Amino acid sequence: MFEDPATSQIEYLGTDLRPGVTLAGLCEALWDAEGQLGLLDWEVNGVRPWEAGRFAVFQSLSSSLGLFENTPDETPGGFVGRLGFHARLLRGSLTHNPFAGWGQCDALVFEGPRSSSIDGVQGCVYTDALARSLSRQGKRVQLLDTHLGGYHAKSPDRRRSFTDAIGLESGLRFRLLRWRPTAEDRAFLARVEEFLRQKLQVQIDLAWLLWPGVPRFRASYAVYRRLFKARRPADIYCVCAHGNLGALVAAGRHLGIRVTEVQHAVVSRHHIGYSYPNRDPSARLEYFPDRFLAWDADWNVLPELPCAVERVEPNWAPLTRAYQGAAKQKGLMVVLSQPPIARRLAQALLERMQCLRGFEIVIKLHPAELREPKLQRVFVALKGAGNVRVAEEPLYDLLPRAEYQVGVYSTALYEGLDLGCRTLLVPLPGIEHMRHLLAGGRARFLDDFLGVGEGRTAPAPASLD
Repeated sequence: MFEDPATSQIEYLGTDLRPGVTLAGLCEALWDAEGQLGLLDWEVNGVRPWEAGRFAVFQSLSSSLGLFENTPDETPGGFVGRLGFHARLLRGSLTHNPFAGWGQCDALVFEGPRSSSIDGVQGCVYTDALARSLSRQGKRVQLLDTHLGGYHAKSPDRRRSFTDAIGLESGLRFRLLRWRPTAEDRAFLARVEEFLRQKLQVQIDLAWLLWPGVPRFRASYAVYRRLFKARRPADIYCVCAHGNLGALVAAGRHLGIRVTEVQHAVVSRHHIGYSYPNRDPSARLEYFPDRFLAWDADWNVLPELPCAVERVEPNWAPLTRAYQGAAKQKGLMVVLSQPPIARRLAQALLERMQCLRGFEIVIKLHPAELREPKLQRVFVALKGAGNVRVAEEPLYDLLPRAEYQVGVYSTALYEGLDLGCRTLLVPLPGIEHMRHLLAGGRARFLDDFLGVGEGRTAPAPASLD
């Protein structure tokens, strides 16, 4: 399909994208803006709005360009939905308040929101092994669980508090702030918007970086600082710091506490949360953790990170070891979905269904899709083929038995590789993260496997509607 999977732009399957619109192109535009406008050093009222909102800018623009689809907000809509959501947060704040009790501890571990069964107990798949190791060392560990839609699915643990109170207090502090951006701040942001508008040829509104971005950051920073001063930990661990945890990182570092991020997903040159090619590696980023615990695997090729990197065993390794050698079911093909590309993935499969009739196809939904019926409906049309179903069983009831796995850039693909699945990729936005697997021969394109484009078969036009 292309000569060098490691460096060349991968051509997407036929989509409704404007010609030339790619994930790589969006990243290059953002990096150019950073280099020419000094965005990573831009400071407003003690906050670096671009650095704090960088990943959110990427998400917003990737949606505007049509690269990825928007996913539903975790805050329910409507008065009744919002009331129930905030009632759940209030209950969590009262029953599992991170400020209550405890006193000093050695480590704070901010868990990811995803809950998985680990030795029969629901916990954070990314930090469970780390927390157990710290406790075995005799360290006093406080776990802080992040909600999903106001709900917490992890099993009770005397070490676990909820971050609900942090969110509620941050929201209250934000509403009490009266700061507004200056004319100079707004003029500079207008320059940024115009620069990106010219680069990307799309309407851009980044006013939210200043308001409510700056006061929200300051409000969250104050709450995290209060918690860290009360707990006085030597270490803080978190998952996905580039999301909305910049204030957490800043508060910890300003108090002299080491902040470490635990790898939770694929990291590549085109993951905007980790890649800073125009930044001097020795130049400090205020909201990037001090240390990154990276999966120790030869396929885990990281860009140059602006922090110390320590290699550790992938968090799923104990699980895959337990299933090594499981008998493969001939023809079983597990499709790993992800909300931003699910509709296009379903479309691609539907168009190739004639070529896929000899397989038993099981769609494994992303945890976010399991909570949202609207996201599940994109696969309904596939069920009519007779050999396709949506999985009800856990991932590890499927991957050990699967002969094939199909996806775009899901982290679960690496788990399947460890379990001996033959890996087939669909070239949709996000495929850029998988160049190293393609270049190393660990994966191939689905169409190449099916012989599409070689005169034997061809995708048939089809509609999901």
